[in-house]
Amino acid sequence: MTSMKRTIGAAVSALLLGSACLAPSALAAGTHAAHASVKPVTLTVLTGGDVNIQNLFQDELDPLFEREHPGIKVNTIFAESSSASTAAFARFAASIAAHQPSFFDISGIGMHHHFDIPLNTSNVPNLAKVTPGIVDTLGYGDGMPYRGSSVVIAYNSLDVKQPPNTFAQLVNWIKANPGRFSYCSPSTGGSGDAFVQYVLSQHLSNAVKTQMENVYNTKLESQWTPGFQELKTLGASMYRHGYYPNGNTAILNLLASSTLWMAPVWSDMSMQALAEHQLPPNIKLIQLSPPLYGGPALMGVPKNSAHKVQALEFLNFLLSPQAQTIIVDNLHGYPGIEFKYMPMRIQEEYKSISSSYGTSFNSDMDNDMAKIWQQRVAQ
Repeated sequence: MTSMKRTIGAAVSALLLGSACLAPSALAAGTHAAHASVKPVTLTVLTGGDVNIQNLFQDELDPLFEREHPGIKVNTIFAESSSASTAAFARFAASIAAHQPSFFDISGIGMHHHFDIPLNTSNVPNLAKVTPGIVDTLGYGDGMPYRGSSVVIAYNSLDVKQPPNTFAQLVNWIKANPGRFSYCSPSTGGSGDAFVQYVLSQHLSNAVKTQMENVYNTKLESQWTPGFQELKTLGASMYRHGYYPNGNTAILNLLASSTLWMAPVWSDMSMQALAEHQLPPNIKLIQLSPPLYGGPALMGVPKNSAHKVQALEFLNFLLSPQAQTIIVDNLHGYPGIEFKYMPMRIQEEYKSISSSYGTSFNSDMDNDMAKIWQQRVAQ
């Protein structure tokens, strides 16, 4: 889960409390032969999220990379809390200011783009496998999308024989099946937030929506009025005439019990729930046209990494079909590369939701949106 949710290990605690940084070492050439002729180096990967992300790297991806790249060791450290991330980047900023090597070589918790090495197909060849234009669209030429997720529509195929494909069809279905649709309140879950943004966006010009995605401008918020009016009108057809559960999991539970027949959900959460039989097999997933929002998780290499060549090799490895298959199988999210490079079984499993995802409002605009929704729709 990205666009958008989800213990600091002893190693992180030690690093953030001021233990010695990794000492700079001579950069090895990017070949196996060169690795064998120089002192082994250790790459430090800083990442966050749920424990499953930590386990994915430490148990599977790191050992596989080490086997394929003799002479390089990988040490993944994990910061789950926002305070840990803040402390890590305060320390990183200090290293930039002091012209010292960073204590990590790769980050997956939100790098400042002007501190990162710009990435392209010359230094990360497998970027050619990423959906064309996605890096430029995101504005992160120095961040590599290595996995992703989006909000999709889940439906009970026993009760919904012809699921909607467009926003207009979805609205008609909600009104024709009162009490069988809902979404979580936008301040408590990204799936509900995405649905509210989706409805508001139907009443916005592309130019205004683009502004809302990139800048914080409260003067634009008056243009949400028609969308909020539509959401208020739809409230009468919602579950319990306008009950909005708290959180993404609550929506999944209502789908599992057949209380709801349709709802917006995160693709990765719902795919995992289906794989673990927390959702029955009659729950199916579709993406609307245009799609609800989503986004990638990014990895970047700081400009003051002591092991830039090896770090770029690691990023390239993450975009290999072999590593991407491991990522998808473990996290049930989208691959960082196009589906056509993935095994056929994965292409088949994701074919109903594998279209591209929409983009979301600027975080400050989104915060205002959630507050206004509470005042105009929930009450």
